Amino acid sequence: MKLKCPIPRILIPIDGSEHSKQAVQFAGCLGASLGKSLSSITLLNVTGGSYLSPLSSIDLRAKVLDKPETLAMIRDTYIQENIIPLMEEGEKILRDSGIKIEIGRLLVDGKPGDEILRVADKDKV
Repeated sequence: MKLKCPIPRILIPIDGSEHSKQAVQFAGCLGASLGKSLSSITLLNVTGGSYLSPLSSIDLRAKVLDKPETLAMIRDTYIQENIIPLMEEGEKILRDSGIKIEIGRLLVDGKPGDEILRVADKDKV
């Protein structure tokens, strides 16, 4: 009787902390040992509005913030400068661990705990 791998998909929430880097390393070792039984790995970052932290010293009544495109530009800059390098670092760690399959990247806004559970449930990881 052939055993079915109990872990076909892995979701790795990352936030740049040392603990999340260790989780990526662990997932890489685990994933490499699973070989072809592993069908997907996804790196997940939940911004939780962290891109707004540079605005903490700005009077939020400022007219410039009345424009949705201003907040979109701030968010896009935050993603380019912080999240993409974080995802690239995570992917490099996984590749260096021997992961050969495609590595997904997912970025969502919201409360981290809630969003991690939502994505895990939706994707059955």
